[in-house]
Amino acid sequence: MNTLLIEITAFDQYYSLGFGVKDREKFNQQIFETQFQYIRPLLGQEKYTELITQIKAGNVTPENEILLNGDETTFLGIAPFLVWQTLAKFFQLYGIEVERGGIKFLLDENSENIDSKTRQSLVESALRNADIYKAELERYLKLNELDEKSSTHEQKLNSFTSTATKGYYRIKGR
Repeated sequence: MNTLLIEITAFDQYYSLGFGVKDREKFNQQIFETQFQYIRPLLGQEKYTELITQIKAGNVTPENEILLNGDETTFLGIAPFLVWQTLAKFFQLYGIEVERGGIKFLLDENSENIDSKTRQSLVESALRNADIYKAELERYLKLNELDEKSSTHEQKLNSFTSTATKGYYRIKGR
C-alpha cells in the first residue's frame, strides 16, 4: 500500500462522499497518483520523501504537520488542494453521481451514466477549487523558502498572513 499524505476522511471536510470498501481502494489509488503528480513537484523530491518517511514512522515534525494540515488560521495546508485535485481526476475517470447522501458509483444495471456536460461541470468546479488552494500552497512554500532569516515557523506564518490578499487567502484577525 502506498503512503498517503492525507486520509480519505479529509474529504469529509470539503465534499460528502459515500463509499464502500472496493471504492475506497480505487479512491486511495487516486489520492496517491494525484499527490505524486501534483504535490511532489511542488514540494520537490527531497521534501516529499521526508513527509512520506515521517508519515510512515508516525513521527511528523510540527513544521511538516502544519504543511500537511495547516494551522487553522492562516494556512490550510496541502489537504484542500489534494482533495479538490483528486476529486477532479476522479470525476473524469469514473462513472459517478452526486446525490444528497454523497457521491455514488453507477455500477448496477439499473443505473444510468451521468451526461458529459454534468461530468464536465463537476470537473471544472473541482479544478477551480483546487486552483485556489494550489495558489495558497505555492505562496506558502515560496515565502518559507525565501524567508530563511525567520528563525521560527510562527514568524514565517506571520509573514504569510501579513502579505495575504482578500478573496483567496485567510487574513489574520478577520
